[in-house]
Amino acid sequence: MSNNSVIIKRVWKDNFDAEMRIIRERTMIDHPFISLTTRLVLCSGRIPMGNEWGNSDDNYARLLEIEDMFTNIVQVGVALCDKLGRLPRCNETGRPCIWEFNLMPLDESANNPKIMEIFLDRFCSGVKVEQLRSQGIHPERMAAELWHCSSLMKEEISWVVFKGGLDFAVLLRWTKQGAQGLPVEQKEFFKLLAHYFPVFYDMAAVIGFDPTADDGTIDISAKSINVGREDVPPYGAASDSLLALQMFMRIKMSKKGCALLEKKASVLYGITSEQEANAVPTFNNTGL
Repeated sequence: MSNNSVIIKRVWKDNFDAEMRIIRERTMIDHPFISLTTRLVLCSGRIPMGNEWGNSDDNYARLLEIEDMFTNIVQVGVALCDKLGRLPRCNETGRPCIWEFNLMPLDESANNPKIMEIFLDRFCSGVKVEQLRSQGIHPERMAAELWHCSSLMKEEISWVVFKGGLDFAVLLRWTKQGAQGLPVEQKEFFKLLAHYFPVFYDMAAVIGFDPTADDGTIDISAKSINVGREDVPPYGAASDSLLALQMFMRIKMSKKGCALLEKKASVLYGITSEQEANAVPTFNNTGL
């Protein structure tokens, strides 16, 4: 799988319906692997940060603590591929493509121009504050589309994330059952997660980290299995989604990778208990 010549399709309110229609068609026909990443203003790191699993109760409590920040979501990156790792092709150019949805932040405190500009320049592929305000997709519109998405609640669809606790927490808040807030108990959170996303793979949990060499970021984790980006910074949500998808396919195509992936399915880095997660060695500890 190569990301040479990949087009990032920038999605705003004006082309939102058209691009969502393409994604629905692709996932229903022959692209059952969906990688996603979210970007929240004032929350640039993953949970947990660093290369240690940490205490799953504490990590989940941290998600609950920052629930009010979920309205600050400004980007969702989506990358799809078929069983051979091939990305869908852009109708206009014939080149492989991924999607970057740009959302209007609802929390006024997140609209401080200086804070926004710094965050967007570093983590959102250089999107401008005024663009988000004038052209951004309203989160309620995105939530409604997710609710009606044909990819939810289907075992034929596999979701791919990297340290995906934050991503899934944000998306679950958009569903009807999560609209009133995340469950207080972790077991209820996982029930909700299993209902909407029955098959998912968290690449941080699958690959693992070398505590002496890894810093817990997606780039270092990808390099540990010889996967790297070919675009240039600043990297937005779509770039991270593509990188996670490439990591997934590298494991899937390895000698015993499929067996490992099945054993690591539905293990959420830092949120699943570390004891349960360690029942199956990570990719970097198996010598595959």
